[in-house]
Amino acid sequence: SCKKEMPYISKINTQINKSKVEIIGIDVDRKLENGLAFQKEMRDKGALNFPVINDPKRDIINDFQAKGTPALYYIKNGKVLGFIVGAVHSIESKIVSDIKRFQK
Repeated sequence: SCKKEMPYISKINTQINKSKVEIIGIDVDRKLENGLAFQKEMRDKGALNFPVINDPKRDIINDFQAKGTPALYYIKNGKVLGFIVGAVHSIESKIVSDIKRFQK
């Protein structure tokens, strides 16, 4: 779930070269106020340190034809290089490995 994986993604966000990699979240909560409250809760806990786009109408996520949530996409120059759908064990090491692979 987002709540479980977000701290790991935030940790990675402190370690990446931001001139080469940018992490952006997309919140698809249908009630904007719920999404904003969740983001505030996570920021207050130090578990969210990257920008989040609110997409309550799911316009952005529909463009990706996501098969589920949470979903993580690797995009370079407008092209999807890969993705992860659903909760993943050891997400931190998976993302770090993927980023290294895509930067080659």
